[in-house]
Amino acid sequence: MRADKLLASIIVLAAATRLSSTQRSAGPVTIQILMEPERVEAFRIALPSRVDRGQLSKQREWIGEYPVIQSAGTSAQMDRAIEIAGSVLSAGDFSRRCVFQPGYAIRYWRGTRSVSLLFCFHCAEFRVLPRGGGGEPAFGGDFGKVSTAVVKFLRKEFPDDRDLAVLELK
Repeated sequence: MRADKLLASIIVLAAATRLSSTQRSAGPVTIQILMEPERVEAFRIALPSRVDRGQLSKQREWIGEYPVIQSAGTSAQMDRAIEIAGSVLSAGDFSRRCVFQPGYAIRYWRGTRSVSLLFCFHCAEFRVLPRGGGGEPAFGGDFGKVSTAVVKFLRKEFPDDRDLAVLELK
């Protein structure tokens, strides 16, 4: 779907429904990257406080303020990643059930610009971090309704991950 058609669809949807803070926060560049990525990557991330200080100083890759501790590389699950992005864009507002502690991220690329979705399974909240121009702000919301799709995606990317293995699918 071309970006102009996608934006027109969102405008029609916005006129027909009450917008969540997620929908109000997503700018056109962020929406285009999430819905029309050229490639998608998956990462295991950690809180800086949970990474050995010696390792932290050598850390090369970060997503926002979170060090990447494992990369699954470029994903072959493009359709599922786009489905997750669409669901996240229509997600509800924050429920603020806990302190945000993401363990996983999906990064969407379009040219040199990227948008990362960070997921906290403690509270079913996500954050969206645009990067590489556009000046669009970071934002987030509740992904509880789409957690099954996120878990299935991540399990394929990280098949040996023990934390994912114990998560219940709803």
